Amino acid sequence: MASIEILETGFYTSVQDQGRKGYAIKGVPESGAMDQEAWRLSNLLLHNLDSDAALECTLIGPTIVFLRDLAFVLTGAITSAVLDGTELISNKVYKASKGQILRVGKVLNGCRTYVGFDGGIDTKIILGSRSTFYPITERGIVQKGDVLRTGISNMLSVSSGMVHIKEAKANKSSNINIVQGPEYYYLSQIKREVLTNRSFTIQSWNRMGIALGEPLEQQVAKILTGPVLPGTVQLTPSGHLYILMRDCQVTGGYPRIAQLTQTAINTMAQKKTGDTIRLALE
Repeated sequence: MASIEILETGFYTSVQDQGRKGYAIKGVPESGAMDQEAWRLSNLLLHNLDSDAALECTLIGPTIVFLRDLAFVLTGAITSAVLDGTELISNKVYKASKGQILRVGKVLNGCRTYVGFDGGIDTKIILGSRSTFYPITERGIVQKGDVLRTGISNMLSVSSGMVHIKEAKANKSSNINIVQGPEYYYLSQIKREVLTNRSFTIQSWNRMGIALGEPLEQQVAKILTGPVLPGTVQLTPSGHLYILMRDCQVTGGYPRIAQLTQTAINTMAQKKTGDTIRLALE
């Protein structure tokens, strides 16, 4: 059954779930929600299945009209969201009526907000996932006019606001935990200390990876192309660090000096250009 229609797309809005696991051998990126913790929280609050898909909204969210009565929740980055003019808060389940309009505005704290819906977004499953990633899926983001279905309702008897976590989690931490990568010891002792004792500024970012601004200023030996995965920290020939994220390639030829923990990947998903981080070796 049609549940919502996208009136405006926002900056970069996509359908995401747990991603495509086990297809790296075919060259297929994992994809999936950048902040897996926030996405999983949306399903938990809605009593959805763990694997149900949600909308991932980056910086500025979409405008949505409800085509039927439906429960929804906002998790992840705190945003200026309103339902027919009524301000909403994060981590609280609301019930929208048919015809009501949800506007997910600018992110106020963080980078990515998740809009979860009762029953999850019911789009086509491709290689075990509903996550959008072009060209595995027809498009990489939702478009104006898209009509999306949701699955079987789990919250028909729940009133708006009855399910609520009082403290909305906004991951502000600048500490990013890492473990040693396969080529960690390509770094000199001095550069290993620099790696974990200085701040790095985010220079650019997208779902594929995050480039850090300050170089380590050390030439290291090249490697043969090897496997990489979300959270791999590569050292480029210029000395700059590049952190791979959910839509990253499955192999790479730059030294893999570190690997982010799963929690650290979620934290990085809420960072944007100009934010500073410190890498902490576990």
